[in-house]
Amino acid sequence: MKTYTTSFKIDDAIPIGAQIGHELSASLVVCATDNIALGVLKGLANAGKKVPGDISVSGFGGYDFTEVLHPSITTVHLPYRRTGSRAADMILQLLTGETIPMKTFTTFELKLRESVDILN
Repeated sequence: MKTYTTSFKIDDAIPIGAQIGHELSASLVVCATDNIALGVLKGLANAGKKVPGDISVSGFGGYDFTEVLHPSITTVHLPYRRTGSRAADMILQLLTGETIPMKTFTTFELKLRESVDILN
């Protein structure tokens, strides 16, 4: 496994995608955000790689626009509204001197789309 570092900007992830396309024989690129996945997708295309034929790409965020692209991006959807509301409640509890748990869990939804090849 190899890791790459980039900003959260699409333009900054494009050269990373091209670099991955030229130097690796990876089967999957897992991106920290959907924006990074978009840049990686473009960079891989610039390197002549086909997604998901040559390599799969996934993101994190679950933004609606990732569904209308081709290939549509497989992503993990984070329930932002519910998560933000819970965080705000916890901050208010802290401000009033209440004790809150050290760990809080939330649910995520994997949205399988066209950018990941299903291996059998």
